[in-house]
Amino acid sequence: MTTPRVVVIGSVMVDRVVAVPAIVRPGETVAALGMAIHPGGKGANQAAAASRAGAETIFAGRTGRDGGFVLDALRRLGVDVSAAHVDEGASGTAFVQVDATGQNAIAIVPEANARFDARDLDRAVSSIRPGDLVLLQNETAQLDEVVGAVRERGGRPWLNVAPVDPRPSAATLAAVECLLVNESEAAALSGGESDPGEALRILCDETAGRLVVVTLGADGARAGRDDARWSQAAHEVEVLDTVGCGDAFIGAMAAWTVRGAPEGAALAAACAAGSLAATRRGAMPSMPDRAAIEALVAGD
Repeated sequence: MTTPRVVVIGSVMVDRVVAVPAIVRPGETVAALGMAIHPGGKGANQAAAASRAGAETIFAGRTGRDGGFVLDALRRLGVDVSAAHVDEGASGTAFVQVDATGQNAIAIVPEANARFDARDLDRAVSSIRPGDLVLLQNETAQLDEVVGAVRERGGRPWLNVAPVDPRPSAATLAAVECLLVNESEAAALSGGESDPGEALRILCDETAGRLVVVTLGADGARAGRDDARWSQAAHEVEVLDTVGCGDAFIGAMAAWTVRGAPEGAALAAACAAGSLAATRRGAMPSMPDRAAIEALVAGD
């Protein structure tokens, strides 16, 4: 029997990260402390995180030539990018502000990710084997079609609803095996419920049997399926940059899940990965490896 893999069908972004004393307010101009360009995009970051966490990982997505270095970075991390496509247009770009406490504000321009089309979809799903865990995000086009195709191939679609606007269709939300959201996304999908525990309950009630995971930043994460609940605290670390922490969380949770870990153990590994990612700058460069995750979990 072949071991399931993590297949990521998702976004590629060129991350332009600006260090600022404080997140810029409307109408304000500030002098930045510095700027760096990193490989990014939720899809690419989650593929990097899953591979670093020890899972055999495949990535499919679309980028422009100026984003080719993101695919190169994934290759160096052991990710199979043969299903990814490079076109002649502009790459997706994320404009990231990071303040002195490590908190961030991000604006994305989808560009190539919005050009993901039927041919890209065919390339992406052709590599899926029954039982593969397929990570999807709301940063790319063709989401409804991708979820349907993943199901037809016997894959297990997991959806990170980020950004929450535009909201995925009800059919897509009902078809995924796992829904991954942060607090604000959970509130948006649950009808404005601001309490994470109550939002989790509402989302679990909407589709029986689906795993719902709500990340809570420095407060860890909660998960549920039907009436079952799991929770995990975050770890106390020296925070340098929170960009990519959610992607580290998702990639590690996927990697532990394909190895057969139960929900509680996968959640513990995911929270450890998210915490470790906060201790390094950048998104993809901050993804921790399996040994570091296991060491932090064992230290609890």
